[in-house]
Amino acid sequence: MQAKQSWFSNQAFGRDAANLVTVKYKSHQDALLFLQSVLNERAGIGVLQGPEGSGKTTIAKRLAELLPGGAAVAYIDGSRIKPDDMLVEMLAQYGYVTELESSDELENMIKVFAAQQTRSYAPPVLIVDNIDRMFPSALRTLNSLAEIEEQERFALRIVVTGREGLGALLDSEGMPAIRKRVTGKFRMQPLTPKEALIYLHARLSACGVNNADTVFPVDVCDRLSELSGGWPGGMNQCAIDAIGQTSSFPLKVSDLKELSDACLLYTSDAAD
Repeated sequence: MQAKQSWFSNQAFGRDAANLVTVKYKSHQDALLFLQSVLNERAGIGVLQGPEGSGKTTIAKRLAELLPGGAAVAYIDGSRIKPDDMLVEMLAQYGYVTELESSDELENMIKVFAAQQTRSYAPPVLIVDNIDRMFPSALRTLNSLAEIEEQERFALRIVVTGREGLGALLDSEGMPAIRKRVTGKFRMQPLTPKEALIYLHARLSACGVNNADTVFPVDVCDRLSELSGGWPGGMNQCAIDAIGQTSSFPLKVSDLKELSDACLLYTSDAAD
């Protein structure tokens, strides 16, 4: 029974569940609209920030999917990435497999590509997730890429995501090009109780639950929303814990009492 419930909970709310369904809610949609508008601005750098589990990565990846088909787009997870690894990954996603070894050669190749694309009125896009977890050397490389200009136009459109307090990093002395180009910042907002219910039920439906109320009734969804602070990552964790601990469905609010510490800890960590 426990093994079956573990499989079921991870299918609906685990790391791979986002591949099944992307639940649209107000902050999610507003963030996408904001970032798309920023990429059309001359300066062309947008900032998306929010706590861990707020949905930034889902939005960043969705943005890459929504950009016009002809656009050259690279999505990079900045977590502890090294400069050369970042540059090689960018080139690969732009369609270039290279055997170049030095950072200068890799960076120059990106500069040439970005300039060519900009002359064709199709500047490439770079999406850097978790910029606040990048090594300083990678941040310096990112700042150098932000300096690229062609015909008095910036040649690389950039979106970065990170946790709260990201402004201090972007305003630091080592990021002058980024600081100069930031067009706007968007702060993620938690889901409302109604959005949380839709979110939880959509995840259940995506993994084959025909009537989501038979797992999470409305009052249970409200409680999961409250425990997680309305952040999707927190709700996912609380849902996994709740399903794993129950012996029968539908769950009751009384079944969630022992989840409070775990969910509040997750939410507390997320607010760093």
